[in-house]
Amino acid sequence: MCDDNITVLAYGRMIDECMARRTFPKLTNFRKAVVRGYKRCFNLVAVSSLHRGMTTLEIAMLSVIPSSDDSVVMCSAFDIPKSKLDDLLERHHECKMTHVSFMEVDQKGVPLPSSTGTGVLSIAASDEWYKSERCSSPEEYHKRVGQYYDGNLWRKDILPARSYMKTCLVAAT
Repeated sequence: MCDDNITVLAYGRMIDECMARRTFPKLTNFRKAVVRGYKRCFNLVAVSSLHRGMTTLEIAMLSVIPSSDDSVVMCSAFDIPKSKLDDLLERHHECKMTHVSFMEVDQKGVPLPSSTGTGVLSIAASDEWYKSERCSSPEEYHKRVGQYYDGNLWRKDILPARSYMKTCLVAAT
């Protein structure tokens, strides 16, 4: 990887290369990978679903949360120019970004020898963190979230948004 690039680790829609290229058309070095110590969780309110008038509990998007067991998250790894980091932050605005180790795998999920690296992974946050760290003011929070929704963004009582989950399942196959 070039020093001007950063490796992104994606686990939702962008596990599919075509989907990843919608946000990052010039990505390079697309491959499959695993990240240890995290697990998937549908716990983030999809504010975009609320824009469209969703009124059920089927409003969750996927995130990953730290796990103390031997959990692994299958994901894609790809490189983008560091100059595109703002695009990644905007796409995952509600999430924290953290650097984690990953291991490349083949199409069947078998680890490839000597194929480890470090990449950026978006992980679950909290409402307090989001408001204080990502939104520069109460007005920005209102523009992004509050005008559509007045509850917590990070919840344990919501179900996957059907259209989002369907897209994730298609991307993973």
